[in-house]
Amino acid sequence: MRRNRGGGIGIALSLVAALGSAQPPQSARIAFVSTRDGAPQVYTMDVDGQRVERITYERGGAFEPAWSPDGSLLAYRATGGIYLIGLNGWKERLVEADAKGSLPAWSPDGRWLSFHTELFSTNGGIDLIDRNGTARRRIVDVGETHTSWSPDGLSLLYADRGDLMRMALSTSESVTLSHTPTLGEGGARWSPDNSRIVYHMATDDGAFLYIMTPDGERIERITDAREGWEPAWSTDGRQVVFVSHNDLYAIQTDGSYLRSLTDHPAVDASPSWFDPHALRVDAAGKRPFTWGWLKDLAPTK
Repeated sequence: MRRNRGGGIGIALSLVAALGSAQPPQSARIAFVSTRDGAPQVYTMDVDGQRVERITYERGGAFEPAWSPDGSLLAYRATGGIYLIGLNGWKERLVEADAKGSLPAWSPDGRWLSFHTELFSTNGGIDLIDRNGTARRRIVDVGETHTSWSPDGLSLLYADRGDLMRMALSTSESVTLSHTPTLGEGGARWSPDNSRIVYHMATDDGAFLYIMTPDGERIERITDAREGWEPAWSTDGRQVVFVSHNDLYAIQTDGSYLRSLTDHPAVDASPSWFDPHALRVDAAGKRPFTWGWLKDLAPTK
């Protein structure tokens, strides 16, 4: 299933130097996409929906924001490719437009991103690229909707033909977590503590959110009266933010305390939650590290 792919991508600006002044937000923020100013752009807001700030000014629109694990960067898709942007305004293209990349997702240590190429195409798949843009590899030749890294760095979630899949990154072997006669399952995200997976399931009655254990057992529905798409965990794992009827909502993981975050005539979508006070660290006070097999990825030319 795994194969190598050439064509390394260089970045003109030194990432290390540029990130020197890039800092995470001082309080919990949700990044999202909105059309409130015309073309879709990336915005951030407080977790209660207040203090909305625009981040991107892409002529053709910006989509699919994803916070880096330390909150210093947002990855997103635009017409020119996949970009990284800091809240200080620094921006650099990581994946060129001709790669047709979309749906970026960060590794737990912030050194790698997974993304889709040519989504829904027979030539499409899931690639990895390092944050410097110097190493890139294809890891699976199928895949739909978001990818999500497990917090321990051992697995990657994706969807294939409407079913949820879990790949062991060390072997590229995948197992099916769900196989149900619905219109499709997707948007799967690992919980911050590695113990649960949230996802949406589309049926004839609408799309709803579910939580399952990583083995695909113990499935529980957490939304009922309101449809739900594109779920994302709060950094502490106690809430899920999601899209419903072009607005953003948050709900407790037991299905209680549903609350509206946006109520705007524009389309709001693609939420990503970051809280600097809930960062996961190990006993030595360090962020999760990169795993051996990823270190072996050499830059390609």
